[in-house]
Amino acid sequence: MCSKSVNSGMIEVDVAIIGSGVSAIKVASIAKTLGKNYIAIDTSYSRGGYIQTTGRIYRYLKSPLFIPKKLIDILRDSGIVDNIKCHSIEKHTIKEGPIEKKILGYKVVTVQRNWFTEWLEQKELCYNNNILHYIESLFGVSLTGKTIASNIRKIDLDRNIIALSNGLLIKFRKLIYTWPLDLLPKYIYIERKEAVVELIEKLHLDYISIHTLSCLSIETKAENTLQLYIHGTKASRFHTAIKIPTNNYTIFYITTSYSPSYPLIPGATEKLYSEAKKHRLIDTSKIIEYNIDETIYALINQIDRGLFSELQQILWQYNTILYGRLGMWREYDLYTIVIESITEIEM
Repeated sequence: MCSKSVNSGMIEVDVAIIGSGVSAIKVASIAKTLGKNYIAIDTSYSRGGYIQTTGRIYRYLKSPLFIPKKLIDILRDSGIVDNIKCHSIEKHTIKEGPIEKKILGYKVVTVQRNWFTEWLEQKELCYNNNILHYIESLFGVSLTGKTIASNIRKIDLDRNIIALSNGLLIKFRKLIYTWPLDLLPKYIYIERKEAVVELIEKLHLDYISIHTLSCLSIETKAENTLQLYIHGTKASRFHTAIKIPTNNYTIFYITTSYSPSYPLIPGATEKLYSEAKKHRLIDTSKIIEYNIDETIYALINQIDRGLFSELQQILWQYNTILYGRLGMWREYDLYTIVIESITEIEM
C-alpha cells in the first residue's frame, strides 16, 4: 500500500511510474514481485496506451495492432489464452506509388521500424481485442485502482518529488519514466537540467503521426481473411486500409499519416470516410458506429544510442529510469516488452 505523510497532500511510494501503458504495467509487475509499493501517474485513468480499446457496441482496439506469434505462444504456454485468431491476408493495391514515402508523411526521416510495410510482408496477421487483459494476466498485475489521473506540474529529481496539477505531491524512491522522451525536459527540475536538455536536443527525436478512422459493421456471413488495401499516390489521402473479421462484426481501419511536410487537412476524417465509400471498401448500410484516433508517435526515428546511454547515466544518478518504447525511444513490439530482462529495471 502507498503511505501518506503527515501532510495529507503527499503520497510516499517506493516506485512512481509515469504512464499507464504496457511498459508501465510491466514495471508494476516487477515492483509487485519485489514487494515494492507503487503508483502510476497519467493524464487519464485509461490504461494500456496503444492497446486501449474503443467502441460502444463492441470493444475493439482503437488503432490497428497485430500480435506477434511469439507472444501468442507465451500466452498459450502460460494457459492464459488459446483462441487468438490469425488471419490469412489478401492484399490489394488500389493505386501504385511510393507507399513508404506516403506512410512517412513525405517527411525525410529514417524510422526504426515501419509497421505498415512489415504487415504487407506477412502472410498471416493475428488480432485480438482482449490483448490488454491477457498481458495483465501474464504479468499478474493491473493498474486499475493504482493510477492517479492528473497532469504533472513538475518532477523535482533533486528532492524525489512529483507535483501534480490536482495538488498532490508524490514522494518516490525510484522513478520510472515511460512517456515520450521528447516531453521529459518540460517536466523535470534538476541541478543538471541543462545537460539533459542538451543531450535530448542532440538526439534529434522525430516521429510520424497517424490519424485513424475506424468503423464497426455487422457481418452477415462468416469471413476469415483479413483484407489489406494500400494507396500509394497523393490522389487519395489514405495510405492503408485494413478489414478484420471478428465474431459477428468487421472492424475497418483507414489511416493517413501526417507531418509538417504533409499536414493533417481540415475534415480529414470525412475525407477518409468518403474515400472508403468511393473505393467500395465499406458498406455504409452495415456500419453501426465509427471512431477516431490520433497516434502521435506512430513511427519513431533512429537515434544515437551512445548519446542515449549518456542521458540514462545522468538520470540514474537521480533514481530515474527511462523505460519502454517511448521512454527509451526504441521500437519495441509487445513480445519484446514481455520478454525483456528484469535486470534492466533495478528497484
